[in-house]
Amino acid sequence: MKNLPIYVQSAKYAMDNSEVEIWRESYQANMACKRALEGTEELSAVRAYNSYKTKEFVDGIINEFGIERPLYIIARTIQFKDYDGRFSGKLKDWASEYSFPDMHSDHDHSWNYISDVHPCALNEIAKEFIKRQAEQEQIRENENVDEVDDEEEMEL
Repeated sequence: MKNLPIYVQSAKYAMDNSEVEIWRESYQANMACKRALEGTEELSAVRAYNSYKTKEFVDGIINEFGIERPLYIIARTIQFKDYDGRFSGKLKDWASEYSFPDMHSDHDHSWNYISDVHPCALNEIAKEFIKRQAEQEQIRENENVDEVDDEEEMEL
């Protein structure tokens, strides 16, 4: 599921454009990711938060789903629970940048992504995912700079 792209169009768009199967695969991966975030009694976001193992928990989720999908699920949860003062204002602003086209339609399936992870734990988990995403972006930027440098050297 790590390499399966997130389908960001609405379910209606998927139906109208013969992309229902693509939408369905993405939806199922989103639901699996939500369940992974909520975890089991032995391994969950709350347990990781309480035992100071947030990084290890995030590593496991990233190994299975990548970074983008968990962030997508977390963003939907925070958007839905924007009234909750346990989410930081900065995190609420971050989550508001995500778009869920079905959110205001009769065919809203994105409400299923809303996680029951305790807000304090989800707040910390989200920060770790965002940090990892920034690190990955920095690595990509550095690789792009290195590629440009290599190309310039080859031209000389």
